[in-house]
Amino acid sequence: MTTAKNYSIDMTKGNALRCIITFAIPLIITNVLQCLFNAVDMIVVGSFSSEPNAVGAIGSSTAICSLLVNLFLGISMGATVVIARYVGAKKDDDVSRSVHTSMALSVVLGVLVCILGILLGEPLLRLINTPDEIIGLSLVYVRWYLVGIIFNSIFNFGSACLKAIGDTKRPLMIMLIAGCINVCLNLFFVIVLGMSVDGVAIATVLSQVFSATYVVICLMRENSAIKLYIPKVRLHADVTKQILLIGVPNGIQSSLFSISNIYIQSAINSLGASVVNGNTAGMSIDGFVYTVMISFQHTGLTYVSQNVGVGDYARVKKSYYLLPLCSFVAGTVTSTIVYLLREPLLSLYLTDPVQIQAGVERLTVICSTYFLCGVMDAFAGILRGAGYSIFPAVFNVIGVVGLRIVWIELFFPIPTLHSLGGVLLSYPITWVITIMALLVYLIFVARPKIIRTCEENRQSLIDRGLTVEQA
Repeated sequence: MTTAKNYSIDMTKGNALRCIITFAIPLIITNVLQCLFNAVDMIVVGSFSSEPNAVGAIGSSTAICSLLVNLFLGISMGATVVIARYVGAKKDDDVSRSVHTSMALSVVLGVLVCILGILLGEPLLRLINTPDEIIGLSLVYVRWYLVGIIFNSIFNFGSACLKAIGDTKRPLMIMLIAGCINVCLNLFFVIVLGMSVDGVAIATVLSQVFSATYVVICLMRENSAIKLYIPKVRLHADVTKQILLIGVPNGIQSSLFSISNIYIQSAINSLGASVVNGNTAGMSIDGFVYTVMISFQHTGLTYVSQNVGVGDYARVKKSYYLLPLCSFVAGTVTSTIVYLLREPLLSLYLTDPVQIQAGVERLTVICSTYFLCGVMDAFAGILRGAGYSIFPAVFNVIGVVGLRIVWIELFFPIPTLHSLGGVLLSYPITWVITIMALLVYLIFVARPKIIRTCEENRQSLIDRGLTVEQA
């Protein structure tokens, strides 16, 4: 199969750690840039908007937007796994059918999420007890964000196709250009035109239109099996089933994560607008740490999928320790940097000392334990890359979503825990429990099945006259 040599990475050959790091670095930069450009939205409205609660409005909106977006983000992971598996097995026709099915899904899901968001936006904001002084601005942001949701979906599914062949460089280039467009438009709409939350939301939509257009052009110009032909975009029933079987549990899990975050946001909202603003700024900052760590989960999807497809269990086995280790190191280093710089960073968003102190409280709790989240996501990425999506989703939902809700109901009302710090203590506790469940499942349940699948795929290559080296 001809591949784009300047962009793609064959994860089935060469030093495993080098492949993982080479794939992950552009992905990390892409995710950090995305986080940075999202932060710019808050920094611009916090510094130049006349609305005193603009930062908090975006924070409350983010919880709702994440709930709507995470469903198709999870499904796009399913697309990466399916395409990468066929890439590893050198089944070009199946790769092509998977790409065209993925792009059709991106449009269908984008439209559905847009409609769902328009119907549920205001009720959800009221459900989470968004303060009265914030809810109007939050609703403006949500509605504008939904205008661009289909373009966001197209970009994510298009990027999933590129990542399946080991290409994280072009998504990085797209994000860099789109982010610069977003920043320039933010400054123009807010400073020059005097807009507020609506200005940064419109800037986001326009940058998403650019991202979707660019990724489609990249796929149309591709010279490998992932080349996109617009007339061939359609839902192939068998491929759609495969993508949904892997992706829907991921999407539901991510959406339920958002529901738990909305539930937590509701508890935080009850502490007042100052705490909401401070927590929102802190969440934006610690988001940089998360985006670095989550990159290794996405790396695991492609690395494990390609090597399972080619039937090389020895390389799959290396992911069991390399991916969690990389995520642990990356999370520890970035968390330490953020913690040491917490007050200067928060000062970029906020000027009120009370709000800044709330942000400090959040970063103190999160940064000291965030590496646990990275390790948890790395194990989940390994399992999903191998095609096991349902049980990791169940473990995450029970361990993270369920226990956090229990924490809020049972412990948050206790006077000594009725604070922002008391809410956030639920995070490290649930990460530890979920890691233990995922590790047990990987070792005792999934591993024998992965070995068997690799043996079957290796034999399939031999039957087709190929060896792992030739593939």
